[in-house]
Amino acid sequence: MAANFWTSTHYRHWLHPAAALSHTRTAARATDAATLGANPAELAAIPRAAAAFLVTAARKAGLRARVASTAAVYFARFYTRSPYAATDPRLLAPVALYLAAKAEEHTVPAKTVVAAAAAHYTPSAGGEKYPYTVADVVRTEFTLAAGLHFDLI
Repeated sequence: MAANFWTSTHYRHWLHPAAALSHTRTAARATDAATLGANPAELAAIPRAAAAFLVTAARKAGLRARVASTAAVYFARFYTRSPYAATDPRLLAPVALYLAAKAEEHTVPAKTVVAAAAAHYTPSAGGEKYPYTVADVVRTEFTLAAGLHFDLI
């Protein structure tokens, strides 16, 4: 975290007026509704499900709550400007956790994050088998960092 909030990247790049933020999110969600065929209630459930996954996965991986919180911020920031259809949230949530662990200097192997995701997204939980591998998580890490404009702290 920056020592001075007024010089932080959060203050300089991520605080948006409510109208501008609403316009950006509305455009991204319209793309999602058209591409994915999802209704607004389903789209609104995605960030909540991702946050629940991040907390659970962080606990299983032995990470601090601060890492899960940072990952949730990364997830929300990325999808502020990007539609869900561009990058699968089931892939981006573990990537956010992996990158947040690095940023918070509490690193964890990518295979641990993927194992937590695979345990969370099981066929017995009503979903399908987790389709992503360690290579996918490592490859998508740059996509997330670029979507955040490399403002990690």
